[in-house]
Amino acid sequence: MPIAVDCRPTIARMVPPQRVMDAIFVGMSPRPAATPSREAWAAGANWIGNDALWVSLPNDGVFERKYSKLWAMALRSGPITITGRRLEDGAAPSRVGAMNSDNFGSSIEFARAGCWEVTYDFAGEPLRFTLRVVDT
Repeated sequence: MPIAVDCRPTIARMVPPQRVMDAIFVGMSPRPAATPSREAWAAGANWIGNDALWVSLPNDGVFERKYSKLWAMALRSGPITITGRRLEDGAAPSRVGAMNSDNFGSSIEFARAGCWEVTYDFAGEPLRFTLRVVDT
């Protein structure tokens, strides 16, 4: 039986370390004429992270199920496990995605719309956030 949930997606607006920004700008073509400060660059995004991993969340915390990627950058090497649980179900977490620490993207798939708590477990440092997942 579904549980009533007041879904509050994570709006973290953290400023990632310089190496995350550098990795993004190195891959841009053409590169911007003037590289913005980290603070200015991060102000237009919704980053969350820790010492092991940084993830770019949707600005409003709403993830459309038709997509299957979240931009993420590992700061260390090793296996990354992505689990999620739909808060309306009260069920135990299950695997919802995969990521290799050598890639910038993480594949993520939700069984259905709802309020999801997602955990990236990497290098013994879990990174947890909430997304409102919608069908479009």
